[in-house]
Amino acid sequence: MAISVAWMAVRGAVLKRMAAGECVGAVSVICTDKTGTLTIGKMQVVQVEAIEPQHLKECYRIAALCNNAVVIDGIASGTDSTEVALLEAAMQNGLDKTSLLLTVKKMIEIPFDSDRKMMSVLLWHMGGGEAKPGELLSKGAPEVILKKCQISEKSMEAIMTQQVKWAENGWRVLALARANIQTPQEEIEKLFAENEDYDLVACELERNLEFVGLIALSDPPRAGIADAVAACHRAGIQVVMITGDHPDTATAIARQIGIDGNQVMRGREVDILGEDGVTKLPAFPSIFARVSPENKLTIVKALQARGNVTVMTGDGVNDAPAIRRADVGVAMGLSGTDLAKHAADLTLSDDNFSTIMEAVKEGRRVYDNISKFVVYLLACNSAEIWMVLLALLFRKPPPLASTHILFANIIADIPPSTALGCEEAEPDVMTKGPRPKDARLLSSWNAAMIVVYGLAIAGMSLFPYLFFFNDRNLTKLRSEAFVSVTVLQLVLAFLCRSLTRPIYFSGNFYLILAVMISMSAMLLGCYVPVLNDALELQPVPLMGWVRILASSFALIVVSEILKLVKRTSRSLV
Repeated sequence: MAISVAWMAVRGAVLKRMAAGECVGAVSVICTDKTGTLTIGKMQVVQVEAIEPQHLKECYRIAALCNNAVVIDGIASGTDSTEVALLEAAMQNGLDKTSLLLTVKKMIEIPFDSDRKMMSVLLWHMGGGEAKPGELLSKGAPEVILKKCQISEKSMEAIMTQQVKWAENGWRVLALARANIQTPQEEIEKLFAENEDYDLVACELERNLEFVGLIALSDPPRAGIADAVAACHRAGIQVVMITGDHPDTATAIARQIGIDGNQVMRGREVDILGEDGVTKLPAFPSIFARVSPENKLTIVKALQARGNVTVMTGDGVNDAPAIRRADVGVAMGLSGTDLAKHAADLTLSDDNFSTIMEAVKEGRRVYDNISKFVVYLLACNSAEIWMVLLALLFRKPPPLASTHILFANIIADIPPSTALGCEEAEPDVMTKGPRPKDARLLSSWNAAMIVVYGLAIAGMSLFPYLFFFNDRNLTKLRSEAFVSVTVLQLVLAFLCRSLTRPIYFSGNFYLILAVMISMSAMLLGCYVPVLNDALELQPVPLMGWVRILASSFALIVVSEILKLVKRTSRSLV
């Protein structure tokens, strides 16, 4: 597990809880943000349309001033890619934000949030320039802005038609609006001072806005994201896009990257249905648009109630409850807030969806390797127990002395089992479905393999001991039994590299090295005079080695038959 955690960190997935590294391998649904995770997170203004041609410059002015991005050495800079893109567009069209701010004072900002879906700034005239004595500039979701504007039904229909057309290209569409503020500055300051709830003040100010225009921004999908989504589908994992964007924008991006866009649910529909209603949906949607942080939490709970193991990504403070609730919470390392990172189990240092898939693959590899580790160790130890019990059943002395058992455990258990933890992922690890949520590590089949392997090793090692038993050559017979059980355990290490595929010897240098070390230690214990006396061993004769090699081949045959039964039964199910 520790090796896996280090491997994930190198590839951009930093785990906070080690147990999450194994849990992520059982994920059946990934709920992911769109912007910056599925897309590159680099916005670019592609279209601007003013309600009147003469208002085009006003569109860029609002884009520059209703904006927290700043100009540093002539370059737009900020934490929000949308605001940086808007400021860049204004600069490219001849507007200098630094010069504009010399004529106005930014008095109040009513920030954007996922509930309001708009942002406004209140500017005050400073004795020159274009700003009115008091002016409110707003940008946000068109359907929200338009409700606050005095505009004809015909114009509103034309605006919404244009929004849908742009959204179908996968563009994010913002509406721009303004209003003159006649209320004196002192009264507004008093209004804000007396009301802690900015939303109430906003409702007063953001009335009777004048619609100015629409602006469209493009944020294309990341390179390779379609392949990552396809890999999810092959692995039996559903990808659910959750975004605050317009449904048409989300659907367009989803179709570009291979997410099913036939069923889209809006945040307000989630509010209406509630957790129980979403849980009972016949088919769970792959796209949720115009969602709030509360909607995210509802979606996670609904998925878990349907028996899914869920990943939830997020970057904002309000995303923390959903991240914490998910089976594996994922925060964005580049754009995420400290609270989101604190709530998460895993942080993406590159904010890339493909990194989640790498973590899922690693999680599955870890679980598989733990299974191999358990089967190997329990089979090896049970073989030694079976040998002693069967010998007692035949009224013979134990075939292994206590020093033999201890020595075998040191050289044949620890190095190979540790090396099995370094085994690479199997070829089909990302083409089989996620394991059930209630799956046991020691499954019925794994338990059967442990019993069969244990009995096979014990029987093959014990048979020569019983057949040639003689009190006068007890040390010789015990030596052969010790070497036999040790060699068969080392052969079993290769057999346990896969619990379903045929034996193979290529790859996993660590296992090859571990087996060489174990074999060397065993040979030293048998053939070095002083050491073999201490361990009560002696050299094994040639015919003994012939029997051991024959037993090794027989163990391989038993294993291959066992794996064939497993593969056949799985294909028939």
